[in-house]
Parts: sequence; C-alpha cells; structure tokens
Amino acid sequence: LSTCAPPIHTVQTRLHKQRKHERQEDLLKGKYFGRYEPSGGSAPDLAGKGVANPVAQILSGAMMLRYSFQMETEAAAIESAVEEVMKAGTLTGDLIEGKNKEGAVSTSAMGDAVCAALKGP
Repeated sequence: LSTCAPPIHTVQTRLHKQRKHERQEDLLKGKYFGRYEPSGGSAPDLAGKGVANPVAQILSGAMMLRYSFQMETEAAAIESAVEEVMKAGTLTGDLIEGKNKEGAVSTSAMGDAVCAALKGP
C-alpha cells in the first residue's frame, strides 16, 4: 500500500492548493467578503486637519491582504514597515505621551514614512 499511495504530505499539499484555488475563485465570485476598518471608525471630525493617525487604517489594509487575498508576505511587509516607523519615533500626536506634542507628524507624513519603509533603503 505504501508503494502505491502518495506520501500524506503530498496529499495534504495538493488539498491545500486546491482549497486555496477554490477560495480565490469564490472570492472573485463574491462568495466571501471582508470588511476592514479601524475600530475607532474613520474620524470624520478630523478630516482635512492632518492630525488623524492613519496607522489603524494602514494595518486594516494589511489584514485585508492577509485574510481576504491570502497575501501573507505583503501583509507582513506592511506590518513591519509600520513597526519600523513607530520604533524610529515617527508618531502622530495621539501617540505622544504628555502635553508636549512638538515632535508629532501629520497624517500624510506618517503615511509617507510607512510607504518609504515599505520601499526600503
């Protein structure tokens, strides 16, 4: 029997590939959907002021890539870029402790910093 049947890992790999393909086809047909947004909402009261923190929205995009499109590598790259930017001290005002928000960056500056980190050196 063992000489006739393929190894179990081969069968599991084939099933995984088949299921992934079926899920991708189902996604294209609209069978599955996801809704990704920051838990705090879209902050319409901050619109146009350049003070909103875009990190949650950016990370929501990473979740969409991971869970709806199975793009793990791309999702992880976005998450790493956000982490790198924040560890470097690039922060919006809501992330800076205390009353002195002097070093705070704008919404667009935070987004630009994450994009630059994604592009690499």
